[in-house]
Formats: sequence, structure tokens, C-alpha cells
Amino acid sequence: MTQGKNIPLVPLAIFGAGGRMGQALLLEAENDSRVGEVWAIFSPRQTAIPKEKRAEDTTELLSLSRFSKAREASSANDAIRAASSGGATIDFTPPATAISHALLAKKYGCPFVCGTTGFSDTEMYNLRKISRDCALVYAANFSLSVALLASLVTRAASSLPSSHFDAEIMEMHHRKKLDSPSGTALRLGEAIAIGRGEEHQPTPQNDRSGLRSRGGVGYGVLRGGGVVGEHRVVFAGDNERITFSHESFSRSIFAQGALSSALWAIKQTAGFYSINDVLENSVVSKN
Repeated sequence: MTQGKNIPLVPLAIFGAGGRMGQALLLEAENDSRVGEVWAIFSPRQTAIPKEKRAEDTTELLSLSRFSKAREASSANDAIRAASSGGATIDFTPPATAISHALLAKKYGCPFVCGTTGFSDTEMYNLRKISRDCALVYAANFSLSVALLASLVTRAASSLPSSHFDAEIMEMHHRKKLDSPSGTALRLGEAIAIGRGEEHQPTPQNDRSGLRSRGGVGYGVLRGGGVVGEHRVVFAGDNERITFSHESFSRSIFAQGALSSALWAIKQTAGFYSINDVLENSVVSKN
């Protein structure tokens, strides 16, 4: 399949197709003129559910018959092998599953885009090791606005020393989110540490009982309803406070960023990349 001027269409493998992000990715891929065949992979739990009932906890029921490009792959191996011919893999599955898919991407030299959060230090190390053999883009949040927010937070942190300003991060997500704090919150905490020239704490400070000591970053976590994602970064001084905030209204923003990253990754050599690499080296808007 080709697009205009005989440019080949890009095949994709999408893992976690029955989840919230999977649905958003299928919709974005369907409407992107650069994308060709889409191989959808469901989790074992989702595969056992009739197609018309999958992802029924979302606003729309998922049925692959709605999409002209998408088809269900028989196995993860077959999906990645098909996508490796000029395409890429996008994965939003749990950490251990995502690592197994990344290993398959390594086997076929297929670019791998991962938005999974909750990786352990060992799993993240393994992910970076895999990237020696394939282009791998990882982001805890594929929103372009969040990438900008992180850079602004770093700049603010460099100008607001911990001796005068305490840094706190508050986040809220839907009731079904498993990891805490969110990967985005941790990314923002890392942005603060970079700005202040400090080491980012691997174990977030959630307990704020007793007096607050200077330095470090505190995290507040809320879970409830169907909240897509809210994040606030607060720099609190004795007589003033500066707040940065971001609120996501739709998962489409993450799907757009992940899809743009996949289309960017197919032109890259093996390596570990972030959403910032995508932003700095390409135009991310769709055709």
C-alpha cells in the first residue's frame, strides 16, 4: 500500500488494543493518511471477551469492524514481524508484557514506541539495553504540552532554590490506574531535580506527616472516576507560590504523540529516545 507520490504506507502493530489507549491509537491510525495496515493485539483477558463487548468501560465499544485498516493479529510475533517491514510497534501494556514485546521488536529490528509506566529500575535498564538493537522511543506521557511543561519546570527549578521554595507535585487519574505516583509525575519530579542539580529520588516522598525538611520533592496522589490526567507542580515560598498545571481531557493527545513518535522512529538508527528527541527533530503534526 502506498500514499501520495508512491510513498509506502507505514504498517503498525498496536499492543493493548482493547484498552483505553489502544482504542485511541486505533482511531488515530485510522484517520492518518500515512498509516497502512494496523495489527491489533489484545491482552489475554480482552481476547476472551467477544469483540463487540471489548473495552465496554470506555465511552465507545470497540469493534475492529469499525476500522478499515485494523485487523487482529494471531500472535505478538506475527504482528511485530509484519510491522518490521517499514513500520513500527506501539505498546501501552503492563511492564513485564511490554518488555517481552520489546524483545520481539529487537529480534526483528522493529522500531518500538512504549508508553508503559510503572517500570522497575531493572526493567528500565533492560529496556535501554534492548534499544542498542532497535530504535526505541519511551515516554511516560506522549502529550506534547507535557513535554513543554517539563522543560518549563526545569527552568523554574533552576531559578527557585530549595532553600527558599519547596517543590510539590499533585496528580489525579482514573480509578483503574495501577501505578502511583504516575509516570508523568515522576518525570516532572526528575525535571525539578535536573533544574536544581540534584539527584532524583528513586523512592518518591508521599508521606508529609511532621515538619517538611528543605529539598526533595513531595508527591500527592488522587484516584477516582474517569479522570484522564491532571498534574500540578507547586513551588511554595514563605510569601509566594508559583504553580504549573496541565489537564488532559482526552487520550487522543497521547495517541497523537505516540503515533508521531512511531512515524519518526522508523527513520532513526538504534538507540533510546524520548519525546523531546521527537519534538526537537521533526514536525509532529499530522498530514
